[in-house]
Amino acid sequence: MAWRNVTQDDILLKMAGPELDAFRSAALESSPSQADPIAGIINQVVTLCRAQVARNISNTPMEAGVTLPEGLIAPAVDLMVLAIMSRAAGTIIDPDGHRKEAARRANEIFDKVARAELVVEAANPANLDPTVLAYAKPSFNNCGVHFGYGRRAEREF
Repeated sequence: MAWRNVTQDDILLKMAGPELDAFRSAALESSPSQADPIAGIINQVVTLCRAQVARNISNTPMEAGVTLPEGLIAPAVDLMVLAIMSRAAGTIIDPDGHRKEAARRANEIFDKVARAELVVEAANPANLDPTVLAYAKPSFNNCGVHFGYGRRAEREF
């Protein structure tokens, strides 16, 4: 396993293609001049997930780019799914609560990584990001859209 970029193909493992296309279209209709909103959400969520990984000093340095260890991509995508849905429609289509539950579990996973309760695959020394030393301590809420910081945000989810 290696560190790699999260792609739209990863999201398609959790959302149907037509569903993802519909959310992309809805977002672009509300802001036609914007770039692809899916790519933006991927970058935002990966950046925040990397911040959680970097909270544990043993996980730094990390690989360059918008990358995550293979084992953390699925929980990151769980956060992306809710962010995509919230961005496009303003509501989450999740009648059985499976997607919110998956995002809640993803938040727990990243919190365990930050507390060194889960081991993260070491970065390949050939691909290190020399600028990554540590990040702020973000907290994720259960919908993966509004990322707060500090104690108050931690209590909110």
